[in-house]
Amino acid sequence: MSSASPPGSLLAARTPRVEVAPSYADSYGPEAAELMAAAAKPLDQWQRDSAHLLLATRADGRWACVEYCELVARQNGKGGVLEARVLVGFLLLGERRIMWSAHEVKTSYDAFIRLQELFQAMDHRSDEEKGADENLILVDGQIPIKVVNTNGREGFVRLDTKQRIRFIARSKSSGRGMTGDVNIIDETFAYTAAQHAALFPTMMARPNPQIIYTSTPPLDSASGDILHNLRARAEAILEALREGRATRDNKLGYRDWGLDGDLDHLDRIDLDDQTLWPQPNPSMGGRISVEIIEQARISLPTLEFAREVLCIWPRRRKSRGGVIDMDRWNGPLLDERVKAGLDPTPMVGRVALGVGVSLDRSSASVGAAGRRPDELLAIERVEGGTGTRWLIPFVKKVVAAQNPVALVYDPSSPAGAFAADFEELVKGTDTVLMQVTARDNAQASGALMNLMEAEQVRHIGQTPLTLAAEGATTRPLGDAWAWDRRNPTVDVTSLDAVTLALHGFREHEHDDSEIEPWIYFEGGEDDE
Repeated sequence: MSSASPPGSLLAARTPRVEVAPSYADSYGPEAAELMAAAAKPLDQWQRDSAHLLLATRADGRWACVEYCELVARQNGKGGVLEARVLVGFLLLGERRIMWSAHEVKTSYDAFIRLQELFQAMDHRSDEEKGADENLILVDGQIPIKVVNTNGREGFVRLDTKQRIRFIARSKSSGRGMTGDVNIIDETFAYTAAQHAALFPTMMARPNPQIIYTSTPPLDSASGDILHNLRARAEAILEALREGRATRDNKLGYRDWGLDGDLDHLDRIDLDDQTLWPQPNPSMGGRISVEIIEQARISLPTLEFAREVLCIWPRRRKSRGGVIDMDRWNGPLLDERVKAGLDPTPMVGRVALGVGVSLDRSSASVGAAGRRPDELLAIERVEGGTGTRWLIPFVKKVVAAQNPVALVYDPSSPAGAFAADFEELVKGTDTVLMQVTARDNAQASGALMNLMEAEQVRHIGQTPLTLAAEGATTRPLGDAWAWDRRNPTVDVTSLDAVTLALHGFREHEHDDSEIEPWIYFEGGEDDE
């Protein structure tokens, strides 16, 4: 990453310190600027630049940025960028459902009120006409919008097209079962992996979805996994571009305005150097004055000033759960072909399957384990999703197609409810159905850790599995341990599934049977 030079004046053109921009052919950025001007809230230049990238399209008309992240200091106007995005989708593009989520009810409600004011500014009827129905807004005299004021379900409905905008406060389950063309994740510093697992799949059946993250940096080194992951991905993309390498992660747009450095080493940064202040505050000299930042420097504790006003990141702790070394996970354990932007190294011969189901049955995963041509072991998340209705049909299809050496599950977990289904689907096959005991579970977890330590196993960089590895904590099993399925902050089913699959593969690897090579089930990143 490179640092931008301090601007020569407070009114100089502003550019983010770090920017990742996918290739695109066109953009709805000009239309966004026109709509915001019509709503009496014109965008600053930096906001117009953000909207231009956020609303960029490829030659086929799909979004260039399937994921977009903007990190900027507080009160600079990131909400204006989000509002511009919503206006374009709701008034011009016909996007059926837009979901705007925040970490607190009051934050979500404030966003609802701001958007309502924009719509009202575009309603040019007389006060008397508007007063006839306060919950009806008529944009430009032709677009009827109903205001939904129900507590906790605030939003808007276009009466002519039935499009909807919903505002929600995030939780582990909020967003499940709802389909969204656009997911806005406001204040992403408080967005968890569990919430991501609930919200991201809502877009997967949509023809042209987009998810948008806006925030200041994470609160500390132990939180903000999603933001840390986005930053790591942006850094990897920039490194690949510098080295002339291809990358599969080519649909992420990323703009970070924060200063270089980290919160653990603030002694290396002169926080009182006013030439540094405009970089993380692109609206400085406009809606934000030098005087108010000076006052913030006096009033706020140093750490909060650095994070909130100068957008300085905390250093990331290697492993939030304290179990898996993420430097090793993202380094030598990551498939070499994936690192080079190529398709993953295939497994050869028969594999084993493992099944993991969360305690509340809100999610489930199927994992596979096998050998690569170079004799290293390999693990893979074959499939995962919300609920469990999809689980048995999917496993039945894989067993029939691949004849795995083993199908492994823990009968003491929620997966035990499918014991009869598992027995039925392996009938007439060479697949061994394995029920693990608590002792087996502990041995399987410990074996995976040992193999990772010895760098004898590889994974293929799938986001859900990496998130599970990153946040995994343990639960005691006698004198040993296994992955803690009770951890509410992370969906551990992917890690649980590949751990059981690896256990089953090592037990039955040498069972005699000929089978076609294992086929990689997913053609790319899980979250694309």
